[in-house]
Amino acid sequence: MRTRSPNGILKSKAYLATKDPFLESLLPTKFKSIQLARKNPHWFASLTQVFNALIKQGTWTLVPYDKNMDVIENKGVHQVKLKLDGSLDKFKSRLVAKDYLQTSRIDYEDTFSPVFKSITIRIILSITVSNHWPVNQLDLSNAFLNSKIHEIFYMQQPPGFIDP
Repeated sequence: MRTRSPNGILKSKAYLATKDPFLESLLPTKFKSIQLARKNPHWFASLTQVFNALIKQGTWTLVPYDKNMDVIENKGVHQVKLKLDGSLDKFKSRLVAKDYLQTSRIDYEDTFSPVFKSITIRIILSITVSNHWPVNQLDLSNAFLNSKIHEIFYMQQPPGFIDP
C-alpha cells in the first residue's frame, strides 16, 4: 500500500475564488467544444484570433478530402486566464490536433521537445547579474508554429471556419 507519492512531489490544486458575477458565469474555466465556444462572443473572438494566426503563419493549406488520407481530428481547448488579483485577464483558446489517435512508428517517427530545466535558467541569470550584463526577454505568440516538419499531416478543418 502506498500512502504518498514515490517522488515526494505533489501537484498543487488550484481553486478559483471570485466575487465577480461575470467570472462566475464563465465557469467551468475549461471546456473542449468548438461548438460551445462559437455561441459565446468572447470565446468566438479568441478562437477566431487563433484561426487567423494559423492562416497568417501558413500552417496549413486547404486540400480536397480523399478517403485514402489519414485525417486527424481536432478540438478547441479554452481557458479563462486571471490576473493575480483574481480579475479577468483574457480568454485563451488553442486549436489542437487529437494526436493521441495516431500510432507510433506508423504515423510518426520521433517525438522530442527541447526544454530548459529551471536550474539552468537560474544559473544563467545568476552569471548574467554577477557580470552586470543586460537581460532581454522575448515572448513568441504561437511559437510552436515556427518549427519545421517534413511530414505531411491531414487535419480536419475546424467546424464553422472557412479558409479564405
